[in-house]
Amino acid sequence: MKYFIDMHGCAKNQVDAEILQGILSGMGMEKDDSPDPSPDLIIINTCSFIESAKAESISSVIAARRDHPSARIIVTGCLSQRYGKLLVSMLPEADGYFGNGDLSLFSSFVKELLDRPAGKEPLVLIPGDRGVSCGERPFLEGFPGSAFLKVTEGCDNCCSFCAIPLIRGHLRSRKISEIISEAKSLISRGVFEINLIGQDLASFGIDLDSTGEGYLSGGETPEDVVPRGKPMVHKGKTLLPKLLEAFSGLDLQFRLRLLYIHPDNFPLEILPIIKKDKRILPYFDLPFQHGSDRILKLMNRKGSLEKYCSLIGSIRKELPEAVFRTTFMTGFPGEKKADFLKTRELQEKILPLWSGTFEYSLEDDTPAEKFPGRVFKFTASKRRKILEENQEKITAELLKSFIGTVQEFFAEEIIPEENLALGRCWFQAPEVDGVVVLSFEETDSLEPGKIYKVRLVGVSGIDLKAVLVR
Repeated sequence: MKYFIDMHGCAKNQVDAEILQGILSGMGMEKDDSPDPSPDLIIINTCSFIESAKAESISSVIAARRDHPSARIIVTGCLSQRYGKLLVSMLPEADGYFGNGDLSLFSSFVKELLDRPAGKEPLVLIPGDRGVSCGERPFLEGFPGSAFLKVTEGCDNCCSFCAIPLIRGHLRSRKISEIISEAKSLISRGVFEINLIGQDLASFGIDLDSTGEGYLSGGETPEDVVPRGKPMVHKGKTLLPKLLEAFSGLDLQFRLRLLYIHPDNFPLEILPIIKKDKRILPYFDLPFQHGSDRILKLMNRKGSLEKYCSLIGSIRKELPEAVFRTTFMTGFPGEKKADFLKTRELQEKILPLWSGTFEYSLEDDTPAEKFPGRVFKFTASKRRKILEENQEKITAELLKSFIGTVQEFFAEEIIPEENLALGRCWFQAPEVDGVVVLSFEETDSLEPGKIYKVRLVGVSGIDLKAVLVR
């Protein structure tokens, strides 16, 4: 039996999809890299973070049924976890709906679905939140040599606009030894770049004891199903510094990037560790979201424009070479022009190398859903475009400082007919930042997933141009 998986959403969803593929392969199924010709089983791993992501996921389900009338279709991921029971009547195109709370139940779910006659009412399983789903990942869906490594699941920050706690549940951390073991396994498979991911890496380990190997008394264990409701009360402190020290203890070649650290929880203790070990990149993904103190308070955040600028200053003082990625939101309920101008002020003060800008999306059952002062979509869109245009100028100017430098180029894609290679340097995260376009000679032999010495020679928009160092 052949299966095809259609992936949507973030890096965390990608890791889940890779785990699901490992489960299907363990069941003796064969992966199909294309939905044509029609596979026996189609998995649509959905996203439900914002309205546009929901719409894209639903459209994919409808298109899959239209194009593959005889295939069995299972909808997995965030959309199923949050709306699975509702979708049975609203989206009957699928044969089954499986959530993401506990991926270990997927094998039995698939077996039950395949044993049922076609045409029956969809099978639905919305698992409780149990630990951090992990497992064999025989197929890594990113570029060769790079992989995401999930260290936490869920979130207890509970920003008023965010549905993540409703979708992914409360914070759960993996034991440090499990994380290091998976990292070593990835490196042995040829992975050079490891990108640590979680809803908030700064909260890693607050549910663990000081060793990072046991759960706090009264806290959840990997065997417990964590109930939904109010945020868990954790007594521990972040173990992100301890985790980075464990990586530093590895006598292996790799580079490590930290993706998504909530700025309100940022542990300054990680800075000397990063400074000492050049394998841990001084790349900081800090989603500030807004520059207005008033709006930040409404967002249930503890930060302020002054605090966020101070944090950036502290990091740059310790690590002058540090680069920053952030996200900004426009159109949050009650946002006035003066509030928006504070966000632009923050952007211009901290000068991030990269940023993503999003318009507020009203999400069911979040506190902000009931907030007054809805902002017109036109206004939110206009403000988003202003920030994006401003960021393009900031990025282009900052990239000029790299011209003339020699860097390690991580090749992702080779275009031999044009003598070009696309890839990244250390200050570019996969999929979300700009790329480096490398020109080479016909006699050069380049491979995806390999590292090459290059000289950066120019800027093109948000991308860089490079030539090989010979």
